[in-house]
Amino acid sequence: RKPLIFTHSIDLSHKENITSLNIGDYSYNPLDFFFWLGLVATDGSVSKSDPVISITQCKTQNIEIISDSMDKLFSNRWKKYEYDRSKRGLSRIWHFNIYDHELHKYIEELIGRTKIERRLNKLFDYSHDLLESFLDGALLGDGWNNESSNNIGIFCGISEDLTKDYQVLLAFFGRRSNVLSKDERGKKSLVLSS
Repeated sequence: RKPLIFTHSIDLSHKENITSLNIGDYSYNPLDFFFWLGLVATDGSVSKSDPVISITQCKTQNIEIISDSMDKLFSNRWKKYEYDRSKRGLSRIWHFNIYDHELHKYIEELIGRTKIERRLNKLFDYSHDLLESFLDGALLGDGWNNESSNNIGIFCGISEDLTKDYQVLLAFFGRRSNVLSKDERGKKSLVLSS
């Protein structure tokens, strides 16, 4: 067994919920914001060249939920783009984009830009309610639920640090988590729309 090593100073005492979150010229509901942040951390990207934050979603059944989340947070400041990738064996893919300089900077400092660069340890200082909302968004993004084994998982790409950070978050809620490593290089998969 390998020990779980904490590289971040974590205060496990009860933290108060923040009632408002102000970034630049806009204010956000913290629970809605952290749900959206969970989606960005798993199915999202932060552009290197433009101040754009994207959520890329292939699961048709989640489109309405993500659209509602974008409406709550950004009103009419966001755009949805749809691409038909059927020629490559994939279904349509939707991109949910928000352009905002201050928000772009905030997200980049909080969770990084790409999955390889991402760390979640800056989230550890927030309340359990906000972290639970974050995990809900993360599971909707790159998560899955295996009904036969009753396991819930989050795909973390190739970042071991990101995987460890999710383990720490789950430990906050008293949940046991295991890491499964799979080499999918050279394999092809077909994503079907429902």
